[in-house]
Amino acid sequence: MSYLYNLIIFRALASLVKLAYTVNTNSSTDTRTNVQRSIVLLTAEWPTTGANLNTSYVKKAFDDYGVNLLVVGFNLTDTEKSKLIRGASADQWYNAVNTVTTNNDAVATFVNPYYFNDKSATNFWCPMYPVHPTSSDNSSFTFQEPYNYDGPYSTDGQWTVPFDGQTGRYCNFANNQYTINRPDNADGMTVTVFYELEAGKDFLNFYDASNNLIASFTGYDISSSSFYTATPVLTARFTSDNQSVFRGFNVNIKPHPTS
Repeated sequence: MSYLYNLIIFRALASLVKLAYTVNTNSSTDTRTNVQRSIVLLTAEWPTTGANLNTSYVKKAFDDYGVNLLVVGFNLTDTEKSKLIRGASADQWYNAVNTVTTNNDAVATFVNPYYFNDKSATNFWCPMYPVHPTSSDNSSFTFQEPYNYDGPYSTDGQWTVPFDGQTGRYCNFANNQYTINRPDNADGMTVTVFYELEAGKDFLNFYDASNNLIASFTGYDISSSSFYTATPVLTARFTSDNQSVFRGFNVNIKPHPTS
């Protein structure tokens, strides 16, 4: 593929993003703003030089409109695959797969991990944002979904209004688990949650060390919700169904030092 051909493909992808986004301006679909949208590119070849989907305007177009990209290759060479399927170390933001057949098993290689999120392959649309300390002395911890969460982090923060229903949202079929170990010098933890989830369908649940459900969040909460737990191991599990997606959650955990 020539450089000019690469440029045409990339500009076409960037232009298609807006079409995928503005479909909701049609009166027959305007109630589907909070849905997961993606563009699927089917190709039997991939450029081995001069092709990088991390090109700023391509990635920016997808990020700006909250649309996902999936590239499905067919019988690509090893060199072509290496240029397309770059991996997390190369900041890959799109999903990509190569298949050599057209049967049901081949289709499942990209439908299951990317549209059902069954974890059979890395889903770059929904990267995990791991639990990490928010202070140098490990006196508090945080985690969130999506990775580009754009909601409040404190009681002083507010959700952006109005919300277009598309950008900065978590993914369908989430089933992610986070584990927080209470520090040895603490006798409990206060957990503060900011969230906007599909009511009655998508849940952020918290379990103690005995796997007892101790807190559950769904729906919309603009201020914050907090609870205290003395469990030595706290597990959070976020699940979403296949319908609407919203702006997600941020969790802050503050251990209480032993007095």
